[in-house]
Amino acid sequence: MTANQLLVLVIGLFSSLIGVMYIFHLRSKEIVLKWETIFSWTLLLTGLAISVFPFLTVMSFGEIAEERIESTSTLLGEEVFGDAVPQVTGDYNEAKVEYEKAVGLWDHAKTVFDSSTNAMNYLNRSIEIYETAEALTARGQLKVQLAKMNDAMPDFNRAIQLKPEFGNAYFNRAGLYYIMGDTQSACIDWKKAMELNVPNAAEVFASFCN
Repeated sequence: MTANQLLVLVIGLFSSLIGVMYIFHLRSKEIVLKWETIFSWTLLLTGLAISVFPFLTVMSFGEIAEERIESTSTLLGEEVFGDAVPQVTGDYNEAKVEYEKAVGLWDHAKTVFDSSTNAMNYLNRSIEIYETAEALTARGQLKVQLAKMNDAMPDFNRAIQLKPEFGNAYFNRAGLYYIMGDTQSACIDWKKAMELNVPNAAEVFASFCN
């Protein structure tokens, strides 16, 4: 819930409280005017309506984000742990084992990780051992799944920096751009992914960019 939504919630609860207090105050009066009764109940009901509004917007955004994530996620479990960028330290094969443990938890039907905690641990270890574009892309997509959008972008950017020809990194970064409302940047990345022959990239580009 954002700061603005929290402020709306506080205002709504405060209005409801004032309405309830006013209703009880009227009960203690011998003569109650009609407009006082109407005003007190209007204040209470309006406050309740305002209080509910932030929760409705959060639920709505969650549903939209979920739909967008599902429609723009690549099949991480099918990608190959490809040629790594040489680095001074680290064991490539050991990193590959940890990466494969993570993608083994990828649910193809739902395009999400079944066990986010275990998958994150495996991916973190893989990247710590030997940094690769594949593991960074997978971790970025998991962060998107966990609604950690700001944390996901650096992983996609680093993956592309390490391996500019790795299409899945562009594809998944495009999905993140789209979720964040930057359709122009998303279409640029989807086009790049399409040029790099990423499965489904052409269909997604046609659906969201034309």
